[in-house]
Amino acid sequence: MALSADWLSDDRRFIDRVRFQDGSNVTLEVIRSYIQDKADSYGIPIAFNADTVKTGSLFNKQSEDVLVLYNTQHPEYIKFIIRVSYQGTYAFLDVFQFGASKNIRNENQASGFSTGAIFKSLINSATGHKQKLEDENNYYTILHDCFMSLIE
Repeated sequence: MALSADWLSDDRRFIDRVRFQDGSNVTLEVIRSYIQDKADSYGIPIAFNADTVKTGSLFNKQSEDVLVLYNTQHPEYIKFIIRVSYQGTYAFLDVFQFGASKNIRNENQASGFSTGAIFKSLINSATGHKQKLEDENNYYTILHDCFMSLIE
């Protein structure tokens, strides 16, 4: 399944672009292995799927390989597109949020003062939604730390 380049927008970035001056050894497989090891050491479940993103213009269509990272225990969480590109001796790592989260959607629907929002808020309270949302946000924080350790 080829992903749309629409997901590769700055407003969907999970981390700021990471650049490696000597990027000859930076590949999707190297990033995959590193992030998997970090996630394992931090105790969070992740897995990867290989995919492609269609880029380019109407007359210059291109396709590039990417990885999609997801939570194996919570497929309803946001997924992430990992992209490595090159220019000169540099490699650039971009990570974008992909898809939507059921917990975040439920939280957004419960905000406000409409009858529907109040009803959704009551359902969220009865189902332990606050804890689920906190757990999900903690997961994203740990995942962010995995990526940030690349530049330490």
